[in-house]
Amino acid sequence: MVDQTALAQYDLSLSEVTSGLRNANQTVPIGQIVNDGINYNVAFEGDIVNAETLGNVAIAARNGQPVYVRDIAIVENGLATAS
Repeated sequence: MVDQTALAQYDLSLSEVTSGLRNANQTVPIGQIVNDGINYNVAFEGDIVNAETLGNVAIAARNGQPVYVRDIAIVENGLATAS
């Protein structure tokens, strides 16, 4: 759950947060391997695999310091209760 007060404290918008997460978890093509005349595409897979990893993603920088997901949100593995 994103903390609206923390967003304001770091002067971040929700779209900046989602964009930062998207950029941190991209699958990036890095080239091809040719084996027996067959081309295989090679890509670097995004590495967000669990809640702990997600919390450690830097989504922005403020005053030269990274702002991590854990700084602006509660990150838990599971379903949120309806409010």
